[in-house]
Amino acid sequence: MIITRTCSDKDKSDMKKLWNELFNDSERFTDWLFDYRFLPEYCACTYDDDLLISGMHSYPMPLLIRGKEISSVMISGVATIDSYRKKGLMHSTFGHLMNELYDKGVFATTLKAVSLPVYYSLNHYGCTKSAYIHSNTQNNHISVADYIPTSSDTDKSDCRKVNIYSEISSLHNCYNIFTKNYSGIAIRDAQAFKRKMDDYLSDDAHAIAVFKNGKVSGYCIYFVDKEISAEEFIANDLFSARLLFKTLNVGRKKIALKTSQIIAKWITDKDINIQDQNSMGIVNIRQLLKTICNNSDYRVKITDSFFDKNNGVYLFNGEKTENNAHMEISSGQLMRLINGYMSLEELASSGNALIYDKIACVEISKMLPKQNCFIIDEY
Repeated sequence: MIITRTCSDKDKSDMKKLWNELFNDSERFTDWLFDYRFLPEYCACTYDDDLLISGMHSYPMPLLIRGKEISSVMISGVATIDSYRKKGLMHSTFGHLMNELYDKGVFATTLKAVSLPVYYSLNHYGCTKSAYIHSNTQNNHISVADYIPTSSDTDKSDCRKVNIYSEISSLHNCYNIFTKNYSGIAIRDAQAFKRKMDDYLSDDAHAIAVFKNGKVSGYCIYFVDKEISAEEFIANDLFSARLLFKTLNVGRKKIALKTSQIIAKWITDKDINIQDQNSMGIVNIRQLLKTICNNSDYRVKITDSFFDKNNGVYLFNGEKTENNAHMEISSGQLMRLINGYMSLEELASSGNALIYDKIACVEISKMLPKQNCFIIDEY
């Protein structure tokens, strides 16, 4: 008999076995993940008798959207064994998890999809973008002439390799400053930041940091293999971004770097590959609208063919209403608007939003302008 339910501690070994069979992660990382990031009450599983056939993980990860903190989870490890695929198991397992998250007071989800379209039917669409730069010592497009450092930049400034734990407080402070410029990014308190650093170090990560007058103004967490893989590249000004990249580039043949679009443009004006990164979805439309908008003047009709709790006509303060809507949109496309990934005009022109009252929608658009949408975390 096929049964879908919330995980318990006894499912840990089965969930770990499924992860190992379907994901290409190192043994050290997987051990760390299941020791410190496996929360059974935030995971869902589907069994056929005693055989685990489908599972997915989530982990509490508050997000900063338009400067406001929302309750969210990072979803990862969505997997179904080969012989049971294309039977709707992902939908049923995901649906069970969404109901559990709703009951736990979660507002939204974020996840890194291998293929974004797989999640469209679940009303999860791309909501953040990452910039990728591939460079080597012969193909470095940074032009020093583009930027002349000021005395405040160069005075008592240097970039060097650091011990992550020794500098963890300074690195964390730099990250917190950085997040204020983005929407959809993970909020990390001291414990969450250390946990993320533990994650990197489980796979032998290295770190360099820029110090300006004794304070960290940029840092990079990277891995050394056949190429340098820069996984977390943070800078709070142009000088720090370029100094960080130059230091990373010294003596290395190849670099694969992931960062925000803002930082990528600080580094170079060429060979930047912009890609959708994390998809996002709405778990609790009422609380999300109340927290982000809290506006009772305008009304929106939400359609959601996957998660019925989102359906209805709402004021932008989260209250349901019987009055006519000023616009109509699916929950997944609304998440794009709320996060600031797309403007209302872009959504309407692409056929992803219906405008019923143009004057009201001008004001809705002003209330929800586009943002710089970026997140580092993928699991």
